[in-house]
Amino acid sequence: MPKGIILKGVGGMYTVFCNGETYSCKPRGIFRNIGVTPLPGDDCMFDVTESGQGNINEILPRENSLIRPAVANIDIAVIVIALSSPEPDFYMVDKIMATCLFKKIEPVLVANKADLAKEDIISTIKVNYGPTGLECFEVSAKTEEGLENLVQYFANKTVVFAGQSGTGKSTLLNAIVGHELMETGSISEKIERGRHTTRHTNFIHVQGGALIADTPGFSNVEPDEIEEDDLQFYYPEFEPVLGRCKFQSCIHINEPECKVKEAVSEGLIGSLRYEN
Repeated sequence: MPKGIILKGVGGMYTVFCNGETYSCKPRGIFRNIGVTPLPGDDCMFDVTESGQGNINEILPRENSLIRPAVANIDIAVIVIALSSPEPDFYMVDKIMATCLFKKIEPVLVANKADLAKEDIISTIKVNYGPTGLECFEVSAKTEEGLENLVQYFANKTVVFAGQSGTGKSTLLNAIVGHELMETGSISEKIERGRHTTRHTNFIHVQGGALIADTPGFSNVEPDEIEEDDLQFYYPEFEPVLGRCKFQSCIHINEPECKVKEAVSEGLIGSLRYEN
């Protein structure tokens, strides 16, 4: 029985990719009975009958999954911010980063609109996200500056996009894929939000073997699954000093001799990240 990966699902039918070919498949009724819904990104076992009808027989164990967009087995979440209008929502960025690390998804920060960059935003990114050790890319979807390095980093990975509206996620996706992947809307000058019309998540093969979801991403993320005391473990720049505070139960707010607060005062941890 061949193994494939689900690229999309529409109306109860799923497109499964295997060895360079795609197959239209229907999931077995057993999935409904056990409360499992196949997701784009799922690895599956399937077969194809003589009539050409494909059947998904088994969903293999997932590494992770997201609800919005409903996808599975994500390697990288690209968090897009703008180096110009709209102003970056770094609180949103940090919520998405923590959620991704909790779910074992690598967050990558992409600063778009490099052709319109504001120096104060660039400085804020360097001071606060440099210490995280996470990858950061400065790009322009309009001029395609920096896109080649970004695509190379995606090689053989499964990728979704995230971030606030109006940052150019759709335009960036179109530039990476090389054609009009989705309709892009103008940005309202009043509320600085983009508009998009994507309805179903569909993974697209791009240069280097990456699979990129053709959704303009997600922004409404609350790290509700993370226990309050565990949040510190999803801030990579905290790691060098964790366990060195005076009190073992330190939550790094009001306690004396807190090594995290000392690291903030020494510039080893960005004050914006700490406050968030």
